[in-house]
Amino acid sequence: METYRLSSRLIEDDTEYLIQTDRDEGRCQVASTVFINGRPVERIEIPHPDEYRPDQLQLLVKEKHDEKKHEVEQLLEAYTRVRGESDPETMFHLATAFYFKGFLDEARSLLVGVTSISVGYHEAFHFLAMTETALGNSTEAVQAASKAVAHCPEYADYRNGLGCAYMAAGSYRQAVEQFQEAVNRNLYYGEAYFNKGLALVANALDQSDTGLMADVISRSTDCFKKAAVISTEFDSADFRSAVRALQETDLKVALAQLTAVRETVRQRQHRRQVAFHMKHVLHPNWINEGEIDSRATELESQLVANPNYADLHTELARCYLEKARIVWEKALDRYRKALQVNASLAEAKETLVEAETAYRAIGDVLDNLAKRK
Repeated sequence: METYRLSSRLIEDDTEYLIQTDRDEGRCQVASTVFINGRPVERIEIPHPDEYRPDQLQLLVKEKHDEKKHEVEQLLEAYTRVRGESDPETMFHLATAFYFKGFLDEARSLLVGVTSISVGYHEAFHFLAMTETALGNSTEAVQAASKAVAHCPEYADYRNGLGCAYMAAGSYRQAVEQFQEAVNRNLYYGEAYFNKGLALVANALDQSDTGLMADVISRSTDCFKKAAVISTEFDSADFRSAVRALQETDLKVALAQLTAVRETVRQRQHRRQVAFHMKHVLHPNWINEGEIDSRATELESQLVANPNYADLHTELARCYLEKARIVWEKALDRYRKALQVNASLAEAKETLVEAETAYRAIGDVLDNLAKRK
């Protein structure tokens, strides 16, 4: 079987970033994988038609490899630049992009910087907690998540994040309590139900807290089924297999499979969210209407989970203002084209002048927003 592979190696601050892109005929896809010091952190798969010729395959592998290499180079350049600027908003967006891509040490470094510069930046504490959890630093994760909750105790996401930190630390009772707090704030929070089920199963397997073990099969199964009804992304063949293992009291198999299901869903969510944060840092002037619409849709879905999260409302409002500026500019362009066709349209002339004034006002509002960040 003929294979195609390209590799590129980058070194930054004694850290090795290896990008490998390959393809094999059996899978009919090209995949780019990024390794940091030998650890795979990101894999992107691109299918291709069966009938591709060898020269087309070589071109596709090279194209996708160059794209991924350029992206990593841009991120590392931004990492160096942003750390020198000490702008918490830009640092946060880049850290978020790094977190979603699996560049966890880079995300942690930036988020620690953000929380040092702006001690009230609760979103940064929340993402720092998730990053520390992913790195296996459970004590630091609990500390950061607790600060996020202290700032905004009504945010369901922050309660869920604190629960994940407690679960990683093996503090299952505290984890269950925080997941329940998240659900109390939003009855339709699928991931919080799912995580509560995981904590109950993990506690039963470890036999850490006997007080949580009563009816653990039925209680945890109920959590998982609620999660799958609310967030259909959880419902899959692997999920149903895991629930069967749980009902057969095979806790070890069930926990492993359910954890894998949650990780698959998270990775899918991360891929949806990373592009906006990357472009916000790398090319802030290139953010287009489609990307703003995608970001608004993502924020709207997050607000379903966190209706009391004020910052999500304000960020969504900013998206709408950005969309308004783009649409308003289209309207101005149409008036100008109309006047090119017929310069005697008095109403169009008057409206254009008024609309240009309003357009500048929208721009001023967005510029002032950026300055206040």
